[in-house]
Amino acid sequence: MLNSAIYIVGIGSVSAQGFDEATLLQNLNPLQSILSHIKEPNYSQYIEGNNIRRMGKLMKASLVAAKRCIADAQLQPQAIITGTGLGCMEETVKFLNTVIDTEGGVLSPTAFIHSTHNTIGSQIAIAVNCTGYNSTYVHRAFSFEQALFDAQLQLLTHDPTAHHVLVGGVDDMVPVVFDVLKELDFWKSASTPILDSKSKGSFAGEGMNFLMLSNQQTNHAYAKLLGIKMCYKPQSTNQVATCLTDFLLENKISPVDIDLVLLGDNGDMRFTEFYNAIITLFPVAKALGYYKHLCGEYFTASAFGVVLASLILKNQYVSSAISENYNSAKPLKNILLYNQFQGDHHSFCLLQHVEI
Repeated sequence: MLNSAIYIVGIGSVSAQGFDEATLLQNLNPLQSILSHIKEPNYSQYIEGNNIRRMGKLMKASLVAAKRCIADAQLQPQAIITGTGLGCMEETVKFLNTVIDTEGGVLSPTAFIHSTHNTIGSQIAIAVNCTGYNSTYVHRAFSFEQALFDAQLQLLTHDPTAHHVLVGGVDDMVPVVFDVLKELDFWKSASTPILDSKSKGSFAGEGMNFLMLSNQQTNHAYAKLLGIKMCYKPQSTNQVATCLTDFLLENKISPVDIDLVLLGDNGDMRFTEFYNAIITLFPVAKALGYYKHLCGEYFTASAFGVVLASLILKNQYVSSAISENYNSAKPLKNILLYNQFQGDHHSFCLLQHVEI
């Protein structure tokens, strides 16, 4: 865990809620279906025509989100770090189907080249002319968190000329992945509201979310990133609670200092006990917020949560779609995000308001 002056100075998001970051908080709508795809932008505004035809949806939407983030920050990234749970599955399926159809005959390499996980970061680097550090993390539900942690390392301990790092969490949901995970009881059988659900499973989602991190504060910084912590396969809910307690102590933050606890509750009753264990650490009147009923469940959904939290801190506004018990008269200083995935992956992220 690193305590540092790391700032979020730009955001870019393509999700089920759309791709207009400026109006995102005012236009949030809970998902109504067990499978929700992103609202795709007009790719021709960001990508040349020939490249649009060659790229799959994940690559195109990721490139749009990255370019919007860079434009928002008004800074050129000196490093690019991406996290993805499954990578470009659309292209992977396309390539494997071609192998089957041709019975292992002569194949076009295009689908294979585009199917690799690190093609996302490399294509973004080519598009924005970034020749610096470029890395991709494929650590299941820790993919975005690992990318975020690596960005902290780059900004604090790596090349002193690397002051601005583009960090992204990207995943899409293709039919074959949805069907396989459905057999593993990942998804609900009916479209009941996530936050009111008393059944197993969640809603499937997808999203491409990017942050520009900097060790230099700008005049339009969204938030300060105080730290991030992960807990893998805890033996009990108490272990998760202890992990959070230690995390807050490391950052010299008390539970009473947290103004909003933003939970990645996906509506799966099998894991409710983890959220309850976290909630009990805070005062009864503490404001609670949620985000997965807005983006769905996927390996890097926590990136959407960080985008939301960044917007909340900058605008000092909490939508009723996120939290129903937030006192709008109280200023927002600290937001804690908690995400868990299938009871194995638990992560905490602490963001703080920046005085401009």
